[in-house]
Amino acid sequence: MTLRRSDQSIPLGFYRQGVSYYSAAAELHNIEKFLLPKVTLLTFSIECLLKALIYLDKADDKAIQKHNLINLYAKLGKQHIQKIKEEFDKSRSLKFRNILEQHQQHFIDSRYWFIDIHTHDNDGMYKREEHSFSFNIGELEEVVEYLIKYLSSYSNR
Repeated sequence: MTLRRSDQSIPLGFYRQGVSYYSAAAELHNIEKFLLPKVTLLTFSIECLLKALIYLDKADDKAIQKHNLINLYAKLGKQHIQKIKEEFDKSRSLKFRNILEQHQQHFIDSRYWFIDIHTHDNDGMYKREEHSFSFNIGELEEVVEYLIKYLSSYSNR
């Protein structure tokens, strides 16, 4: 199979990928042994959907190589951020940006949670830091569902 793209297909490709990863996450339901894969799928879905929005406005090849959700959010056009604030934030106690901040590195963290982080102390000696993270599946699902709805109705705006 050969996949080809045009500049117009990039946002649609990211959108379809985001929906696909969300659908895969939904298949896992609430099976405890699959919570980390579900976090990985949901955060990657958010990443893809944010990239779809970025590419709707402008081609930013540097954005395609990044996984940090809050950095991707910062690349959104002002009109998207304003709409998110009006639509998502208005009806929830936890704001869209705050959810992204809490889960910004979880695409990576959920895959590598078991690796200790080694950093240097002031004397140049290695020190071991415990690596842990927390997540909220419900919040991640809300963000994905909102972004899918937002993007699917984008042409009507």
